[in-house]
Amino acid sequence: MSARAATFNALAAEAGAANVLLGAVQAEFLREYLLGEAATAELHTSGTPWPVLDESHSTDIAARCQSAWNSFRDALPR
Repeated sequence: MSARAATFNALAAEAGAANVLLGAVQAEFLREYLLGEAATAELHTSGTPWPVLDESHSTDIAARCQSAWNSFRDALPR
């Protein structure tokens, strides 16, 4: 176990005794997923500038992320 994990575990035990819930979550995405197929294909073309992003694709991803995080928070013990 790493030193950071050991520290977290020790603090989690102390926090639990104080009725505090500790946790950590990190979301990672592939650039290709965030950009979408068209923008990714454009990026892979030599000599092209940064592609114009598809607003509807970005809005859809943002809504899905918000929904997922809302579900995560709703599942936490209270």
